[in-house]
Amino acid sequence: PLAHVDDLHGHGVAVPAMMAGMPDYDALARELLQEPGVEVGTGFGSIAGLRVGGKIFVMQMDGDLVVKLPARRAAAVVEAGGEPLRIGARTMREWVRVGPGRDWPALAREALAYVRA
Repeated sequence: PLAHVDDLHGHGVAVPAMMAGMPDYDALARELLQEPGVEVGTGFGSIAGLRVGGKIFVMQMDGDLVVKLPARRAAAVVEAGGEPLRIGARTMREWVRVGPGRDWPALAREALAYVRA
């Protein structure tokens, strides 16, 4: 069965019903775009994400949320089940990938606060 959710531009998109309850990156992005200074941008080439002060702080990559956090915090998120972000052979120590889960909004806001500081 299919469910319909809105994308970043407010267009209805059909997705498998089991995904309808998952965190919605587009809804999260719409919420974060209401914050002062947050704008759409790209990171690591052409990966769509959000910037604040010209610096990328959150992206979506293959269904995962990717956030920039202090290195020690990123390591703790990895210990709790996240994955370090790897670009080619390089591991990005302040970047972590997190699969769908209820913690997306909190991690995104934590990344925003870190990059904004």
